Amino acid sequence: SGFEREVVKGAKVYGYRQKPREATLDCKFPAGGEGSPAADEINTWTAVTIEFVADTGEVHMMTKAWSSEPASLDGGGEISAKFASATSTRVQ
Repeated sequence: SGFEREVVKGAKVYGYRQKPREATLDCKFPAGGEGSPAADEINTWTAVTIEFVADTGEVHMMTKAWSSEPASLDGGGEISAKFASATSTRVQ
């Protein structure tokens, strides 16, 4: 989450105008197997809590997140999904 900033200018540069941006997460789930969600199930998820570990080792949490695009199954046996929420908080 954060802000998208747009330059405001006319005869000179006046500054910027900002709009809030949602936090987003692109992720993959293994398809099939015990405990693995199906793509159509993921598409119904709203108000879920997602905790994830970034490549840097930081742990972040998105609360009240929703599936923002239809999840899809790829040929490699993984489900690609996108989520959004109002904020993402670093918890560790």
